[in-house]
Amino acid sequence: MSRVLVISDTHEPFAHPHAVQFMLDVKARFKCDRVVHIGDEIDNCALSQFDPNPDGMGAGDELKASVDAMRKWYKAFPKVDVMESNHGMRPFKKAFRAGLPKAYLKSYQEFMKSPPGWNWHPKLFIDGVMYFHGEPFAGNTGHINAATKTRNSVVIGHLHCSEIGRASC
Repeated sequence: MSRVLVISDTHEPFAHPHAVQFMLDVKARFKCDRVVHIGDEIDNCALSQFDPNPDGMGAGDELKASVDAMRKWYKAFPKVDVMESNHGMRPFKKAFRAGLPKAYLKSYQEFMKSPPGWNWHPKLFIDGVMYFHGEPFAGNTGHINAATKTRNSVVIGHLHCSEIGRASC
């Protein structure tokens, strides 16, 4: 049985400055032998479907900052299974809406300049547990809805806040 370290929603280049060290400490403490990044490894804010932040970075500058920030993750975790996610897929969605065929596009590994040990998947099963980003599921019961709909034990990310104890997210 694997001991899986799950890294979720780092949204580089906007991750907490101590996130990599924290995850390394968790991996060591629990003797994890496998690493899964559950998605949203980079943010791609500039490629959002929502109105752009006039004070934010452009897409090129954000990608460069994201790739630079990801280097510390690549060094710390040379082998990672990454789940495809809504933020990571933003360039592909933009290209699709613009009518560009997939043949024109780079892979995740190419545009994120990842090492060979980083591999992207829509979903992954480890020891009978399904790992995926969780984009179609939201709200306080997103994890329950994901398990019920897929009829599997699941690990998901994507959920950024809880309305329990808060007025709103």
